[in-house]
Amino acid sequence: MIQKENLCQKRSLTLIPCKFRGIVEKLNLNVETTAFRNYYGACLKTRVIKLASPELIVFLHELCHAVDDHLHGIQGGQIPLQEVVAEFSAAVIACLLGYRVPLGNGKEYIESYGFVNLFKAFARIERVVGFVIERTAGFEFETTSESPLCS
Repeated sequence: MIQKENLCQKRSLTLIPCKFRGIVEKLNLNVETTAFRNYYGACLKTRVIKLASPELIVFLHELCHAVDDHLHGIQGGQIPLQEVVAEFSAAVIACLLGYRVPLGNGKEYIESYGFVNLFKAFARIERVVGFVIERTAGFEFETTSESPLCS
């Protein structure tokens, strides 16, 4: 049974799910809201996640960029491999945590960067997802294939 998500405030007016607060603090991130300017979110080298959308998947995408940078170092900009890592990792994490996410959007996003990049990135995606899962211990994960939560 999924309970209503608890939200915590972190250094700004942006509300983020409590289960991610420890990761945000470990990576010394600041999460802020911003006006929409042709992007829904951004993860800056200055350790700032800017969100122009309240959608959880946008936050997870940007959080995965921050984790990817912490683990592997990333470049600024829309680098196809980095975008595929962030989008696929965010979708996996959302599903494991029981969130309903529009997987069709992620599929289209990844298609725009090419499935070849996805195949190149599986080990990297596994490390990003593992980092987040290890730090959200104590929260229940959906692990059954019968779960109707991801559609």
